[in-house]
Amino acid sequence: MTTEDGYVLSLFHLLPLNNSAYNQYRSPVLFNNAVMCSPETFMVNSENSPAIYVANRGYDVWLGASRGLYTRKHLQLDPETDKEYWNFDWQEQGRYDSPAFISYITDYLQVKKISIVAYSQAT
Repeated sequence: MTTEDGYVLSLFHLLPLNNSAYNQYRSPVLFNNAVMCSPETFMVNSENSPAIYVANRGYDVWLGASRGLYTRKHLQLDPETDKEYWNFDWQEQGRYDSPAFISYITDYLQVKKISIVAYSQAT
């Protein structure tokens, strides 16, 4: 998916490890990582990690990979040669990345709202 300012992001859909947790309608939850972090942050402790724990309890888990370290693509800028590519901070993540994830998930699932799990941006 692409943000309004041209960054190409990745979004992962996590299926439950426990098939009995899967049902027809599962409430969607977006796990959104901090700037310069990866979605794996929410899965580092196997079944006890936040994303897997929630998925195994029947929620529809999505993991967003915001601009920068994990997903290094842009419609016009080259992260290897254009310094402007790296001219962003947590404000752009909130202004562009999170809305792009939310819009994609709500459109894809045909729902009006989702839950979001995120963590501090070093505040």
